[in-house]
Amino acid sequence: MKGGVEIDSQPIKIPIVNKTPSSLSSLSALMSIAAIGLAAFAYWNSYSLSRSSSLPTTEMPGLPSAGAVSVVEAVASKQVSLESSVTFPKIQIAADKVGMEAEAFRVAEVLMSKRPNDPKAIHVAALCNSQLHKTTEAQKLWLKCIELSPKTETFYLNVAANALYRGETELALDTLQKAIANGLESADITHHIGLALSKLGEDEKAVEVLKKAVQKQPTLAGHWMLLGQSELKLNRLEDAKTSLNKAVELGVHNRAVYLALLNTSTRLGDKAAASVYREKIEESGDQSVSDGREHFRVNSERDAKRVLVTVLGEASVVYRDVNMLESAEHTALRLLALEPNNYGTCVFLSELYRGRSMPAEELAARQRMLEINPSDLVNHLQAARILSDAGYPKRCEAAIKTITTLAPERALGYAAMAEFLVSQGLFKRAQWYAEQALERERSSGGLKLLETIRKASGQEAEAK
Repeated sequence: MKGGVEIDSQPIKIPIVNKTPSSLSSLSALMSIAAIGLAAFAYWNSYSLSRSSSLPTTEMPGLPSAGAVSVVEAVASKQVSLESSVTFPKIQIAADKVGMEAEAFRVAEVLMSKRPNDPKAIHVAALCNSQLHKTTEAQKLWLKCIELSPKTETFYLNVAANALYRGETELALDTLQKAIANGLESADITHHIGLALSKLGEDEKAVEVLKKAVQKQPTLAGHWMLLGQSELKLNRLEDAKTSLNKAVELGVHNRAVYLALLNTSTRLGDKAAASVYREKIEESGDQSVSDGREHFRVNSERDAKRVLVTVLGEASVVYRDVNMLESAEHTALRLLALEPNNYGTCVFLSELYRGRSMPAEELAARQRMLEINPSDLVNHLQAARILSDAGYPKRCEAAIKTITTLAPERALGYAAMAEFLVSQGLFKRAQWYAEQALERERSSGGLKLLETIRKASGQEAEAK
C-alpha cells in the first residue's frame, strides 16, 4: 500500500486515505432531466455519475432502468456567462526540499488550528509527521484520533504501522487487537497482526492467522507473501515455496519475495530455481545515476513533494467536508501548481464548483481534465451538460460529436446526440442518431426513445 515503510523487506502498510484528493469524487446520481446525455446513460446503461467518497474513475456502474428517465428538456434559452474566475496551472512550479517540507507542516498546523477536535484534521497532521520521520509526534496524534473516533480502522492501522517502524511491536499488536475488539477486523488488520506476531518471533501463531486470512481473501498477494516468509522461518520449505509463488502469481515482483524464494530454493537444493531468483534480484537492483549526491538530492525533493501533495490533498478533502469551500479550493489549486496533471484534483474541483453553482469554473476544470485525458467519454458528456445548461447549443452539440468520433463503436455518443436533438426539436436528425445507437446496442430504453422521436415527427405507424 502506498505510503508504507519497510521492515525486514516486508512492506508495512500505512493506510493513507489517498495520496491525492481522491476522496474527491462526488458526481450526483442523476443530475437533472435537462442535463444533456444523462438520460442517454440510463437508456444505454453505459455509465453512471455516482456519488462516492473515493477517487473518481471512468469505469462507473450503470444507472437505474430506462423507464425512470424521460427525454431531456430544451437547452436553456438564456445564455449564462462561461468566463471562469480560475485558471488551471499547466506548468509545474519549482520547489526545494526544505521549502516543501516546511509548507507541509504549515498546512497541517493551520488545518488543526481550524479543526482542533476533528480526527480527520489531526490525521492529516499525523500523516505529515509520519512521512517526514517525526514518528513520535505522529504516534501521539493517531492515538488522539482513536480517542476521538474509535470506530475508524485507518487510525489503528497507522498506529500499528508506525509502532512497527519504531520497533514497538507489542504496542502494534495491542493496538490491532483493540481494533478487533471494536469490530474492525479486516484484511489489513489481519495482515498487520501476522506481521507483528512474526516480528515477535511468534511464527507459529503468525502462520495460523495468515492461513485463515488467505482462506478468506485468497487473491490478496500480501497475505501470501507474509505467510511464505513466516513458513520459511519455521523451515516449512515446501509450504513457503507454494505461498511465495502464489504471491508472485498474484502480482508481487519485489526484491523481498525473490530473496525469500532464493533462500527457499537454496535450502531445498534446487540450483536451477535459485539461479533464476538470483537473476531476478540483480534485475531489481537500484539503477543509480553516476553522481550519487545528485541522485540523493532528486529523491529527497521527490519525497518532499509527495508528502506535500498528500497533505494538500487530504486537507482539501477535510475543508470540503466541513463546508470551508474557499479553503478547499485554495488548497486544491495549490496542489495543482505542484502537479498540474493531477487528474483527481481536477475532478475534485469540478465537483466543488458544481456544488457551488459555478458553471464557468466547472467547465474550466473539465476542459483541463480533457487536456489530461481526452478519451474520458463521461467527462465529454459532463462538459456538454454544462454547455446545455448555460445555453450554448452549438458548443454542446460539438462536445457530444466528439464522443462519436472518439468511440464510434459505442452507443453512448449517438444516444446522447439523439437526446440533445430531441431537446432542440430536430427530430429527423435525432432519428438517425437514435438508429445508429440501436445498431450498436439494442435496449428497451433505446427503442422507447426512437418511438418518441417517430411519434413527434408524425410517424405513428413506424412508432408502433
